[in-house]
Amino acid sequence: MKKAFTLIELIFVIVVIGVLSVAGINIFINIYESYFESRTHNEIQMHTQLALDKIAARLAYRIKPSVIISWGNANLYTSLESANAATVGTNNYRLEWIAYDNDSFRGMATNVNDPYIIPGYSGFIDLDNPLTSGTSLHTPGGDLSGAEAIMDSLSDGDINLTAPVTSVAVMIFPDAPGSVDQYGWFNSGDTNLTHTIRRFDNQTLRPVLGDFRGINNEVYENYTLAFSAYALEYNQTSRNINLYYNYQPWEGETFRDGNSTLFLENVSNFIFTQVGTILKIQLCMNRSDYDANISDEQYSLCKERAIF
Repeated sequence: MKKAFTLIELIFVIVVIGVLSVAGINIFINIYESYFESRTHNEIQMHTQLALDKIAARLAYRIKPSVIISWGNANLYTSLESANAATVGTNNYRLEWIAYDNDSFRGMATNVNDPYIIPGYSGFIDLDNPLTSGTSLHTPGGDLSGAEAIMDSLSDGDINLTAPVTSVAVMIFPDAPGSVDQYGWFNSGDTNLTHTIRRFDNQTLRPVLGDFRGINNEVYENYTLAFSAYALEYNQTSRNINLYYNYQPWEGETFRDGNSTLFLENVSNFIFTQVGTILKIQLCMNRSDYDANISDEQYSLCKERAIF
């Protein structure tokens, strides 16, 4: 007699296979979702960390007392310490600062076979040297012609230390007292903390106009050179951060007069605060394919960085 499955047995087998199929699909979906979330988390974490590194690298060379926050399309600004939540709540706001010229300070080698690096400027004035006076400052240990070449290259030819006919570099004394307005922000009318200079020879700087005695602030032994301000502008509508550079507030220029480039995309929040001289940045970023017009689903990750 030939044996076969009964109808009940076949139905039971089909039901078991169906249950196992559903469970298997759910397991597969859960594994895929877990993988997707993990990949998205790692991707955003990496992008956020790289973005913070880029921001920190830019701000590492800031002249700390010069940092401001500006907002809107009008010329509205305040020191970062005086900013409030209402200011940050505007659609467009910017973190702006003047940076000292670190590239010129690092200098260049005298030739390809010489490992010795000559700084473009030493950062010190010999106050006891007879060459130092109200109209001339002797700064030994540097090569100002090298600094001039570097500034000319980085500013796309806008800065010339010998014949400043377009834009001018400035000497800034970090120890000099004053307010943030005295860097010339948004035509403040006060540039007492930014002293426009030109190169007389490789170790001598002179003011573009007048003399250093005609400036309200005293001359200090330690100085730095700067030729550009920078701005990071966050647009809450586009969720982008744009970088502005190569503009000179001490000449009445604003970020609109500088060059600009897209710095970061998919930014859900960009917050900065200052405690003393320490700058604290919080950056939140969405996944790269997030579109608020298509889906309400949002995957965002935030990181913070303290910049000394």
